[in-house]
Order: sequence, then structure tokens, then C-alpha cells
Amino acid sequence: MDNTAISAALGLLGVVLGGLIKTFEDDIRSLLPGRSKDHKRWLGGWKCTWHTQPETGNQPDQPIRDVVVIDKVRGEHITATGQSYGGGKYHLTGRVSPSDLVTFFYKGESEKEFLGGVIILLPTKMTRGEMTGNWWQCTEDGKFIGGSVEWEKQRA
Repeated sequence: MDNTAISAALGLLGVVLGGLIKTFEDDIRSLLPGRSKDHKRWLGGWKCTWHTQPETGNQPDQPIRDVVVIDKVRGEHITATGQSYGGGKYHLTGRVSPSDLVTFFYKGESEKEFLGGVIILLPTKMTRGEMTGNWWQCTEDGKFIGGSVEWEKQRA
């Protein structure tokens, strides 16, 4: 083979390899030492307390308590399932940023499928055993409701 063919083959190999690395970037990062162990701290059950921001002139509603189980963290992607006492099940999908900001969007299951919203959380303790943030969702009748939320990691 001449030098031109070798250069072309190496260039093509570089493009293919670069594309593969970009495609699987999050998976590759999670394999690096310390990263996968780091993500394990997010996994498991979280006790959640949701506070609804009252409409002007109204008293605040009673907080809603439920449990969210984070079942998968891969790279920056995170998935979870929530179980509300009497409110049904809902699924959460989101992202953990390099600064540990957690964002989720969620939707309900079966008769609560209309339920959909967003959550933004930030750890309040260095151990990441507690997070606080805000949530907003659209109700079945098209109104927006939201408020603050606290998440506390359940101990095994």
C-alpha cells in the first residue's frame, strides 16, 4: 500500500472511532474509575415531601408524601419510579449534571397518565442524602400547580 492509501485508511478509522466515542460518551465515562461507584449513591429509595404553592389568599395545602426509587443511573441519565399514597404510580426520567443538579420530567400511569411535570433538585448535604428543589405540573383540567419538594434518602 502506498502512503496515500494508508493515510486515507487511518483518517477513516479516526472518523469512525471518534463517532463511536461520541455516541457512547456517557457509557464510557461511567466505566472510568470512581464514576460508577459515584453513581451508586443516587440509587435506591427516597422519601419525598411535596409542598403546593398556595393560590393568592389561600392557605397552603397539606404536604404530599410519597416514595421515589431511583433504579438506574447511566452516565448523566437517570430513571426512577414514584409511588404516591393513593395517587398512583409515575415514571421519572432525567439527568444528573456534573454539578449534581438533578432534573426530572415525569408522567403518570393508567388513569393518572395525564399527570406530567418537571422537578429540579440540588443536594443539600455533601453526602447527597438530602435534596431540595421545586416541581411544576399541569393538572387534568389544564392548570399549572407546583411548589417546593424535599427528598431524603432511605437508609438500607
